[in-house]
Amino acid sequence: MNQFLGNNTRVILMPGGSGVLGNALHDLLDKEEFFFINISKKTPLKGENVHNYYCDLRVTNLEKIVSNIANITPRLDFIVNAAYSHDFRSVTKLEKNIFLEEVYLDSYVPIKLSLLCAEHFWSPIDKSYNIETGRTVINISSGASLGRTQRPELASYGAAKAALNILTSYLHDELWSNYGVSAHILTPGSFSDKNTLTQTANTIAGLIGSKESGIIDPYVDISRKI
Repeated sequence: MNQFLGNNTRVILMPGGSGVLGNALHDLLDKEEFFFINISKKTPLKGENVHNYYCDLRVTNLEKIVSNIANITPRLDFIVNAAYSHDFRSVTKLEKNIFLEEVYLDSYVPIKLSLLCAEHFWSPIDKSYNIETGRTVINISSGASLGRTQRPELASYGAAKAALNILTSYLHDELWSNYGVSAHILTPGSFSDKNTLTQTANTIAGLIGSKESGIIDPYVDISRKI
């Protein structure tokens, strides 16, 4: 068990948390109230109340990851899936193995990892308690999943993120809602735009502990309930 965890500390699991979004979110939240578990291949999330778990999500057994997380913390409150593939390419340059790897990291990993965490941490707990504490899964998708970027090199990435949108909705209805866990999909634009990054981090901070589920779109300010 981590020495930084107090009785009232709320734990955030964030695959891909060492990127610009994870750093922006970490800067926003009260370090005495929240504890971050960052999953990263090699780059740490720096700051107070952080545990960096290093692994390659593309090849590491996800059940093993959840088992190791359980050794770090006896509780888990929020999951923010922010890991993504960096191999962008257009449809005309699509290769089977690279596309399948992209779908695996951008769609399968966040869904399966959240499913395993829910079964381990949330299914044994009374549904009303999960609702009261606002247990939440937030999946970071992309504006590319809605086909609005007009950037051909984001075709395969957008397709993988579109699958994440659909799978999140179905898994919430089929499973997470039975545990009293809410789910959210964010579809922001590029984080190279500082306003988009700030707005997305603020949106996540506002959703932490939210009891309602939905597709939240900080890019064009559209919201739809799941």
